[in-house]
Amino acid sequence: MDCLLTDGLPGLTVRGVAQAAGVAETTVYRRWPTVDHLAAAALLKLTEADNPLPDTGALDSDLHALLSQIVDLLNRPEILRVVRGVAALNDDGPASSAKAAFFDARFADATRLIDRAVERGELPPGVDADRTIETLAAPAYMRALLENQPLDADLIDSSVAIAIAGARATAQSRTSSDQTRSSINRRR
Repeated sequence: MDCLLTDGLPGLTVRGVAQAAGVAETTVYRRWPTVDHLAAAALLKLTEADNPLPDTGALDSDLHALLSQIVDLLNRPEILRVVRGVAALNDDGPASSAKAAFFDARFADATRLIDRAVERGELPPGVDADRTIETLAAPAYMRALLENQPLDADLIDSSVAIAIAGARATAQSRTSSDQTRSSINRRR
């Protein structure tokens, strides 16, 4: 991970990681078949260490804490450099699967916040957990990648409010659509 943060994605090499770890290159290749997979694994480890899943007991404060952690990471120049490098990776072959592995793991973890909120009755059943987390985090990544506006408390507050409102609206819309389809099917 230190190699990735120090050298950025363009400077990350299996040789450099092997030398830093004091192992043979083949040892690194056995675990990570490509530099892209190595980068994705390093990013995942970093986010797990610096971005533990919040559990405050309330959806709004869980989402606020999660997005605050993401914003704190994106405000670190070395992290932002890596995120931009990963975003620019070609979507063919190993890079695509490495990016997918990273984001799949992050979403699987974060959607537990939504599942807990449904269990507590803060969100209705049927809410799209992935879309809710995507709605929460997308504005921060967009600002970080484009450097067009600050990553600040206003962004966090508004993103949390929009994500919760969107989750509730989407779940209600799904319920209404399901009821309409059910009604139509009964008439047939």
